[in-house]
Amino acid sequence: MKRWLQISLSTFLVFIMSCDADDNILGIGSRIGVNCGAQDSLPPEKITSLQEITIAAVTKSPEYTWAEALDFCGVSRYEWAIGTSPGGEELVAYEDIGLVTTFKDEDLTLVPLQTYYTSIRAVDLNGNASEPIISPGWQQFDPVSDLPNLILRLDAISLSSVRDESNRAASSGSFSGNVDDWLDTSSGGANHNFFAKSAAYRPTFTPHYLEFNGTSQALTVADHPELNTGTVDQRNFTAVFETSSDINTTQVIYDEGGGIRGMNYYISGGRFYCGFYNTNDDGDGAQAYTYVSTPIATNTKYVATWVFDYTNYTGPAGPNGSLSCYVNNVLIGTTSSTSKLYAHSGDIGIGGFINASYFHTGATGNGDGGYFNGRIFEFMIVNGVPSGTDINNIWVYLSDKWDLL
Repeated sequence: MKRWLQISLSTFLVFIMSCDADDNILGIGSRIGVNCGAQDSLPPEKITSLQEITIAAVTKSPEYTWAEALDFCGVSRYEWAIGTSPGGEELVAYEDIGLVTTFKDEDLTLVPLQTYYTSIRAVDLNGNASEPIISPGWQQFDPVSDLPNLILRLDAISLSSVRDESNRAASSGSFSGNVDDWLDTSSGGANHNFFAKSAAYRPTFTPHYLEFNGTSQALTVADHPELNTGTVDQRNFTAVFETSSDINTTQVIYDEGGGIRGMNYYISGGRFYCGFYNTNDDGDGAQAYTYVSTPIATNTKYVATWVFDYTNYTGPAGPNGSLSCYVNNVLIGTTSSTSKLYAHSGDIGIGGFINASYFHTGATGNGDGGYFNGRIFEFMIVNGVPSGTDINNIWVYLSDKWDLL
C-alpha cells in the first residue's frame, strides 16, 4: 500500500513538472498562479475582447478594456505599446502597466490626423510574453472633422487666429496683446470671424486665453443665415471659460438675439444660466424665456454645452422641442420650447450682449452690456444635435486640452 502511494505521488510530481513545460495544457487562467520556475517556456494565451471605451484627446490615448489573459503559471503583468504602424512602438515602447485590464496613456504628444495603433500583451511569471492584441487604428479627436455641421470654432490655441488692431497674429513678436479679431477656424463654408466694435471693446490675450475685463470688452460677428438670420430647429454651442472672483454680477459668455428671440448663457447671482426665448408668435406659438441653471464657483474652469433640438417639429399642434444644458459633462437640467429658433437680426456677442438681450429677469433694453469678467479659451457652434456620445467626446477632448481634470 505504501509503495503504491509512493508511485502515485511520484507520478503526480512528474505531472506537475510537465506543466512547467506547457503551462497552458489545462487551459486554466490565473493572475497569481503557481511558481512554475525556470522550466516554464510557453507564453500566456493571447488577450481577447479588446474594447475601446473613450476617444483619444490631446494628450490622452483611447481608454481600452480587455479580458484577462490565461496562463497556468500566472500572469505577472500586462505591457502596452503605441505605434504609428500596427504592432509598432514608435510613440510608446512596451511599458509595464501592472495587472489592470483597463488602461489609457495620459502624457502623450499626439499629432492631429496621425493614425496610431495600441498593442497589449500579457507576460507570465517567467518573463514569457504573449502574442500582442492590436487595436484598430485611432486618431486624436478633431472637432472640425468629427463634429458634423460644425459652423464656428474659436480656439485660443491657434495663435494665428488671434489678431490685434494692426492685424498682427498673436504668434508675432510685435503683437500688441489686444484682440481686435478672433478668426473662425472651423473650415466651414463661411468664415464667422469675431471682432471688436471699437478699441474699448478689445479683450486682451495671454497664451492661451482671451481675458475680458467685466466693464467694456466683448466681441461680435456679422449676421449670417447659419448664425442668426436663418430659422433653425437644432443648434448647440460649447464654451470653455474660467470665472473670476466675481460670479454675482450678470455676465454673458455667449448671447445671440435681442429682446424678441435668441439663445444665451451667462453668470448671475452665483449661478450659471442656459436660456432660450422666442417671444413673438411666428405661427407655432410664442415661447417665453425658459432656462436651466446651476451654482457656479469663483476662479474655476468650465465646459458648458447648450443643446436645442426641435427636429421632431410637425407643426403648431405637434410636440415641443427640447433644450438640455451640460456643465462639465453633467446634465444640469432640461426644459422645452413650443417654437423653433426663428430668424432674427439680433446681434451676437461673446463676453457680453450686443444691442439687447433677454435674461431670466426679463429684457435688458437697448444697448450693450453684461460684460464678462473672466477668461474664454474656446467656443464652438454646431447646427445639429449631438448624441450622448458626442457630448461625452467633446468633454473628454476639451477637459484634456484645457486641463480641467
